[in-house]
Amino acid sequence: GRHFHRHVALLFFFGVLAIGSCITMFLERHFPAVPYSVALFAAGMLAALIHACKSKDSSLTWPSWYSSVDMWSHINPHLLFFSFLPALIFAKAMRLNSQLAATCIYQVLLLACPGVLLGTALTGCVGHFVLPYGWDWSVSLVFGTILSATDPVAVVALFNTLGVSPRLTMVISGEGLLNDGTAIVAF
Repeated sequence: GRHFHRHVALLFFFGVLAIGSCITMFLERHFPAVPYSVALFAAGMLAALIHACKSKDSSLTWPSWYSSVDMWSHINPHLLFFSFLPALIFAKAMRLNSQLAATCIYQVLLLACPGVLLGTALTGCVGHFVLPYGWDWSVSLVFGTILSATDPVAVVALFNTLGVSPRLTMVISGEGLLNDGTAIVAF
């Protein structure tokens, strides 16, 4: 039988945190114009490509790291969802400027409620009429619901890096907070 060491899963978790910290320091010192989210995406794609191309038994593979990545790739998505989402929503809500949020609430609600419903309907139409899968309306609208609630984390991070207007940043981040609720109700 194969013996699993569950603590090996922590290797990937802390390794990714360390790699992210190194990327941050490297970008701040050598390439301050490169957005952090772009560098993280590139590093993640590179790591996934290396992991996919090398076998577990390769002499160039670190077996513990390979096992750790394998454990994380098979994690229960609900566990990940219920562990990180409340903390992310709470952190976003705590960073909200309440006075600025009050001035932008109508724009945020317009984007988050009718905007998401319109996006759901249009994406559902594309799924029904354009895509070659022959989906009925219920499947097409579920597809539209899933795709219409975008997450603006990378956009807001880029806005903060570039020094975009706080009002525009508030509208985008507030819409990101509320559109998930609209999409869940539509789902």
